[in-house]
Amino acid sequence: MIVLDTKASLCQIDSLLEFENRHYGADFRVNQSEISHWHKHQTFFCSAVLSDNGLPRSVCSILVTTSDSIDLLLEGRITEAELQPWYPSVATFPVFYYASLILGEPTDAKPAFSTLIFDLRYSSINEWGQFPQSAFAIACSSAGEKYLARECFERIPQLYRSRYPFYYLSEDQAQGGLFGRIFAIAAEQITPNTEQDGGLNAPPRMSHL
Repeated sequence: MIVLDTKASLCQIDSLLEFENRHYGADFRVNQSEISHWHKHQTFFCSAVLSDNGLPRSVCSILVTTSDSIDLLLEGRITEAELQPWYPSVATFPVFYYASLILGEPTDAKPAFSTLIFDLRYSSINEWGQFPQSAFAIACSSAGEKYLARECFERIPQLYRSRYPFYYLSEDQAQGGLFGRIFAIAAEQITPNTEQDGGLNAPPRMSHL
């Protein structure tokens, strides 16, 4: 098993995107050009687990987008691929977008999540002065819906492509889990022991959110 952080994931982005696109299908297809501008603004965070043969087995990714982009997405005026990265000079609030979660093995959750938390903890996002206080996600399966509910995400009325439910999480709602640890970064509440194992219980085996 090989665990990749954001930098290493970008070096293998083609195989990771192929892996994600195979699972998510046409409604969520992403290409490399759509990732590059997120990387440019340092608002793309990803961890992946490779099998012993070097092929992707699990992946988890989070984007920091703008509140205006999320509003347009909820209104059905843009697609997921048209979300825009947040950066300090834009006149809008930063928001986490839980872009992907594919777990080939439940045991991959801890190394993947703790790696993602580590990247966020030591990224430039902490220097911007505006740490995101909310997160959104789209559930693509019943397993994903159950997982998001356990993460304390709340289902909201809007549907993506008239089919997939949106989920919302505020900093105040988060209780443990991945985003509980992520929101704690702003308050510098993550301890070395928490960073080591993510302080997380692995969600059940699933194909995607």
